[in-house]
Amino acid sequence: MLQPGRHVPNAAGTTNQWTGAYTDIDEHTLNDSDVVYTDTDDYTAQFGMTDAPSGDWNVRGIKIISRACAPSGSTANVLKQGVYSASTLDVDSGQLLGESFASYERWAETINGSPMTSALLSSMELALRSEVYTS
Repeated sequence: MLQPGRHVPNAAGTTNQWTGAYTDIDEHTLNDSDVVYTDTDDYTAQFGMTDAPSGDWNVRGIKIISRACAPSGSTANVLKQGVYSASTLDVDSGQLLGESFASYERWAETINGSPMTSALLSSMELALRSEVYTS
């Protein structure tokens, strides 16, 4: 059962260049042994989401939480988190990953510059993007 306010992946998204499928994402009980992953620069994985709770209400923002790592020797070692909505990918600038699994968060108050609504929340996809860190 979903907790109120929880909006989780439950379907394949528009694009999946990563290895694995939405069924490898653990929404409630974390398991670092079944994952989606890539070691290629600028690859995207998108996932359909459960519908937002019914009604017409305002959303102050969303928090995306991902567990990720870049094992020693990885090429792609930056995780960008965001959403795909209205044919537009909106990801953050990325976070440099450590070699062990850790939780990474992104807080977003808008989607593609638009204030969030229940309808917009129900139509978006979770988006993850890989990147190679360059100093």
